[in-house]
Amino acid sequence: MLVIESNYDEQMLVNGKYPPFLKARIQSDHGHLGNHQTATFLADNINDKLSNICLAHLSKNNNSPEKVLQTLAQTFSERGIILNGHQRISILNRTTPTNMISLIEQTDSL
Repeated sequence: MLVIESNYDEQMLVNGKYPPFLKARIQSDHGHLGNHQTATFLADNINDKLSNICLAHLSKNNNSPEKVLQTLAQTFSERGIILNGHQRISILNRTTPTNMISLIEQTDSL
């Protein structure tokens, strides 16, 4: 299981209402991870042993679940990565707890 930040969509941040100093801090090496950074990291590190990917800390003002998933899909497509159905991608809600995620594979037979 991997929980990783995907805080901002780069275009939304650039075109947003934040003051320049705040935009610069968010995008800095000591700021937050943008959708493209997260997608690149995942594309570089995805493997069959990684069953759950949880995307966390999405900005209320500069991101959306749709933007994150669109960026992931585009990056994976460009790299020829096809998820095998074993990996589940979840977007963690900013205000409510996430449902329990089981890391144990369920089987139909005992």
